[in-house]
Amino acid sequence: MVWKLKYGKVGFLDEEEYSLVRSSLASHLTVNVASNNEVCTYTDIARYLKLQFDLNEDPISKSLAGLLGDISVDENKQGHPMLSVIVVNQETKIPGDGFFKLAKDLGLYEGLLNNIEQKDAFYISELKKVHSFWEREYDPEWSEYLRLKKKFEG
Repeated sequence: MVWKLKYGKVGFLDEEEYSLVRSSLASHLTVNVASNNEVCTYTDIARYLKLQFDLNEDPISKSLAGLLGDISVDENKQGHPMLSVIVVNQETKIPGDGFFKLAKDLGLYEGLLNNIEQKDAFYISELKKVHSFWEREYDPEWSEYLRLKKKFEG
């Protein structure tokens, strides 16, 4: 993948590349993080994208918020909770301010952006929703995959 500077922001050369990275990241977050009731850091995501697409971590970190925001908007359109809630800051252990601003824009967060207690309460609530929604044992497609795998393995 090749990055370019556009309007002062680092981005992908074309929409197709962006779409590929976004869908790969969304799949990684659902299959490897949310379905296991875990969280990951922004650094973990940058490393994942570097390994998958051989991208430099610095440009990734600059546009990671946009990728995660787009994923959460897509999830919200499908009636799913905000998947980006599982990506947290290594020091604060909660998502960055962009997550809460997006939640407010989507009408999901009614608290104040500078109120730590309200942000923490929303974070915990949304995290529980994501973990519950993506839990493998409740995912019919995952259950079907496990059934077929068991059938063919013996």
